[in-house]
Amino acid sequence: MSNTKSNENSTAISKSKSLIQLFLVVLFLGMGVSFYSLWHHTAINSNSLLEGSFCNVSDYINCDAVALSSWSEIFGYPVAALALVFYAGLMFTAFGIFFLSKEDGHRWGSLRANLFSLTTIGLVPTFFFAGISLFSLNLLCLMCIFTYIVNLILWAIALTLNKGNKESFISNILPPKKSMAPYFALCAIFAISPMVMTGLVGAKGLDKSTLKTVLYQHFTGKVQNIKTDGFPSLGNKDAKITVVEYFDFQCPYCAKSATVIPQLILGNANNVRLVSKNYPLDPTCNTGIPGRGHPHACKAAKAATCVFKLKGNEAYYSLEKNLFANQASLSAGVIEKYALQEGLSKKDFTNCLNDPATHNAIVEQVEEGVAVGVTGTPAIFVNGRKLEYGASAEVLKATLDKYLESSN
Repeated sequence: MSNTKSNENSTAISKSKSLIQLFLVVLFLGMGVSFYSLWHHTAINSNSLLEGSFCNVSDYINCDAVALSSWSEIFGYPVAALALVFYAGLMFTAFGIFFLSKEDGHRWGSLRANLFSLTTIGLVPTFFFAGISLFSLNLLCLMCIFTYIVNLILWAIALTLNKGNKESFISNILPPKKSMAPYFALCAIFAISPMVMTGLVGAKGLDKSTLKTVLYQHFTGKVQNIKTDGFPSLGNKDAKITVVEYFDFQCPYCAKSATVIPQLILGNANNVRLVSKNYPLDPTCNTGIPGRGHPHACKAAKAATCVFKLKGNEAYYSLEKNLFANQASLSAGVIEKYALQEGLSKKDFTNCLNDPATHNAIVEQVEEGVAVGVTGTPAIFVNGRKLEYGASAEVLKATLDKYLESSN
């Protein structure tokens, strides 16, 4: 009888090892995606991302916008790092099951119940953040979806492993007492991953004192009269918060801000609107610029104005993205190439480009920029007030948060 029971335990543990191997494979995939998500979150929130990520497919399927939203962190701690801490706990428990001696049947049952408990608890944030993504942000993040699928698969495997287990999963949420110290030590190691990632990315934000000063200067600054109707824009037209950006297509800092600001607005699209305005550092359109300045900036601004006028908002931002992506090789030919890709005929494009009204529209934006205090690009204004360091994701997010708090 004793031998029969021992053989049954041995067979059950042998079968469980195949499942736990599958569990570990899926777990490591989830950890890999979470590490990438943490890197991505750190890079884009520190303006270290030079171009949009591969999973930035459209305005709706947009990992960048999700990473810049307020829901990408909980009390300032990245959600991706929380996922890593969760996976660390699962990894410890899974390896415990894998290397467990077949004679230790009671501990084997406790660990299986523990694994099922943890994966079940993990479904709560999984469904919560999926709901936030779909119904609050109205955005899809491919990396997030992959993580949700991983969590569901891990739960299903843990459920299968736990079948027939007499140990109660409710009483086995924490690991066995002897294992608590290494369990929490492993979780603590993964908990410092945001600091490690910040060091790897090389992100350096403003210190708290400087950020506080910037916010104070902004909210006590003069409200300027800036026209916002009839210009390219993203977000809700009736939003209580309007961000205006004056930029130059040949400005490298503007190219970096273009990977951040539009995505940040999309992550708050119900409450915030972005209005894009030209301020080319090119004496052809801007008499305040000495020398040659940026020799292609004026033509790029005119081309973008024509695309917006003839093809609308979506075509404009598509052209903006392409011009910034090809900033290093920008020329009259490159500008025309990408403008015509938006569906304009060459005749209509050329007529619009040479129309004095197009030139005057750029000059008017420059004159307005000078009047409201633009001295360089990118220049950011929020609800008419100038925001220093406004192209920084950290500063702009903090500013928008304060506006949103005051409006509630």
